[in-house]
Amino acid sequence: MRQILISIVVLVFTAPLMADETQWTKHMDVAESRVFAAKSMADNDGTGWFAWELRLQPGWKVYWRSPGEAGLPPKLKLNPGASVTSVEPYFPLPKRFELYGLQTFGYGTVFVLPFKAEGGAPNAPMLLNMEVDFMICKDVCIPFIGEYQLQQSGESHAHSDIYSATISMWNNKVPDTSGKAVAGLKIANVTVKGVVGHQSLVFEVEAEQNLSNSDMLIESDEVFTFGKPKLNLRGRGNKAMMIVSVDGGRQKADIKGREAILTFTDGRGNAIERKIEF
Repeated sequence: MRQILISIVVLVFTAPLMADETQWTKHMDVAESRVFAAKSMADNDGTGWFAWELRLQPGWKVYWRSPGEAGLPPKLKLNPGASVTSVEPYFPLPKRFELYGLQTFGYGTVFVLPFKAEGGAPNAPMLLNMEVDFMICKDVCIPFIGEYQLQQSGESHAHSDIYSATISMWNNKVPDTSGKAVAGLKIANVTVKGVVGHQSLVFEVEAEQNLSNSDMLIESDEVFTFGKPKLNLRGRGNKAMMIVSVDGGRQKADIKGREAILTFTDGRGNAIERKIEF
């Protein structure tokens, strides 16, 4: 059985550099991380884009905002001394991992988490003083707390375009929440089948391309866990019925009337996020 190390919390700190990035910080030889900025100063409204980058050794993974049946998500927190008032992460579409029968969601190898900082002075360098609380897992799970301090330089430098392009690339992997059409992705209908304790969700979905690698990620009350969708393709393969089992826990909670966030992906990098009540 997998062991979970919850007693080891490694606190690390990175000193600021003047190139809009922090130094790389080692995490027990299993990962390294840093923070970098898209620009050298805040925009006209006092906001700015940054990213937390984590590089993992083979086999290790870090978790999505909703990790599934195991793990903990990365959490960003400002420390005293920052010149901004808030930071908001934007999680890219994760991968589904199956380990010891558990369904989890996360990222491996290289992970970039874009985040938006607000409350800075317009058109002036921003100072980040923050920490990221995260857990990475392989055969064991290890929690870390990384502290980062970044002072924007206020000057152009050779890496500016690279930093901006990297953050844009990972922002493009964030599921769409606008309600607009994305690659024809659509959740046409949702129904609840079965009696309480033996329920399943049936989704009728469609897209522009074949859905053989599609997936549905469901976030609801913590009492519920959801199985991997069983897929029945229809038409030219761009329409499908997804059947997802529901586990209501020991109390056999009823999924009807509960709210959820659905993340539907065609398995080709396109994804939409929608809120729903079952």
